[in-house]
Amino acid sequence: MKIINAKKARGSQVKIIFEDESEILLDKEYFLNSTLSIGLDLDESEIEKIKVESDFIRAKARAVYYLSNGDLSKKSLTQKLKTAGFLEQNVQKAVERMVQLGYVDDYKYALRLAESFKNQNISLLEAKHKMYEKGIPNDVINEAIAFYDADPVEQIKNIIAKKYSAKLNTPENVNKVFAALVRKGFSFADVKTALRLYAEDIEFSED
Repeated sequence: MKIINAKKARGSQVKIIFEDESEILLDKEYFLNSTLSIGLDLDESEIEKIKVESDFIRAKARAVYYLSNGDLSKKSLTQKLKTAGFLEQNVQKAVERMVQLGYVDDYKYALRLAESFKNQNISLLEAKHKMYEKGIPNDVINEAIAFYDADPVEQIKNIIAKKYSAKLNTPENVNKVFAALVRKGFSFADVKTALRLYAEDIEFSED
């Protein structure tokens, strides 16, 4: 099928128009580096090959764009590229290319998340859940979480001081705070200990 026209399309794409009035969109970079030109005659297999190759270049570029906005796990990046409509084979190739370049590393990403969650006084249980939601595999989570050395009692005391100190004025409110802290993934024993120590600290400071 003969190419009769090529013109700029939306974004960084070029629209290739064939003699039967059918069209395909190609990546601009791919088109400029190719031997495609008006008058060139292509068969169906050649057209399909061009579409796949161009799609791969665009998938890689989109992957870099997504990663420029923040870390992503392999699973999350894969899902984003699939949702964007890239060919399945190119989604996998683009993700693996990002891994090869070091732009995607689930283990290092999990370590960074663990450190961030620890500093935010997030419980170990909730930290693991948040990592899983970000697409990090369970085995990688378990490896990274081994370095999660936060003291849960101290974390709870920090949370109380920042968020719940004014709500410990009645037994009923104390029970509500207790329940809220347990929902955050802390154990009953740790919450009980932290509340007791926090109360003792307050009494000591008032003396």
